[in-house]
Amino acid sequence: MHHAFAELWARGWTAMVLAALGTFQVVRPGFFYTCSVYFDRARKKLSPAQSERLQRVLDARSDAEGVSPNAERYAGIVGIAMAGLELVPAIPFGVPYAIYCLAGALTILSSYVQIRRATQRRAAPLVPRSPFDALPPAMIAALAACFSGVALFAIYPPYRAGAIGVGAAMLILAWIAWRIAGSQAVLFGDDPQLEYAVDERLRANRVSGTVALACAPAVVLVGTTAVWIPSAYQSLGAVAMLLTYVAFGVAMFVNLMARRGADRLLSRTNG
Repeated sequence: MHHAFAELWARGWTAMVLAALGTFQVVRPGFFYTCSVYFDRARKKLSPAQSERLQRVLDARSDAEGVSPNAERYAGIVGIAMAGLELVPAIPFGVPYAIYCLAGALTILSSYVQIRRATQRRAAPLVPRSPFDALPPAMIAALAACFSGVALFAIYPPYRAGAIGVGAAMLILAWIAWRIAGSQAVLFGDDPQLEYAVDERLRANRVSGTVALACAPAVVLVGTTAVWIPSAYQSLGAVAMLLTYVAFGVAMFVNLMARRGADRLLSRTNG
């Protein structure tokens, strides 16, 4: 009885999460890769002239990237549909969530490919940039720990399909983060100093945000189910939960520090 109730609660909670995330993506597509979203806080510290200067650079960058919001809307629709499937007992728990994670990862991948194609001709081969400048070891370790937690869950047969799907989504996002971290600067030549500062901020925030986004599905999958798996797998669930929770905390902390560091870089450029 306790197991049945716990599974029902987990399915209901996961369905609400999927519905909420899907609705957000349909209503506000492009939130993650839109250039201006990373500069809202920094803009408040700028003078009107500095803010106007920044806006010109952001407009040029957004026009060059040309990210379409349609793919994210489709992912949101998938999320809403998966919310309904999560409530169907015949469907293994975690599978609808894994499908949504894969759809989200493919959406981010399509945005990255679109940005790369649109801006490749603007890339400036300046001083070579190491991926580790934007992707610190702590982020790599956090992602590896979260992936290990999901891999441990794949040992438990009822959750194997869901864990494999979530793991695949994490690997796609990890590859995207690595590619962004090693990308060349994109400059247009109108305001090179500020354009480079904007590029550095976008690179740092998109990398850290992508890694944090890759870690999040592991926390949801493991945290929702680890407490009610059979006793024979309780130790496995405890280790998976410890790995994912600690790693996600590290990823979010580094993500926050990356945002603050980028703010300081931008303020120095505008000073």
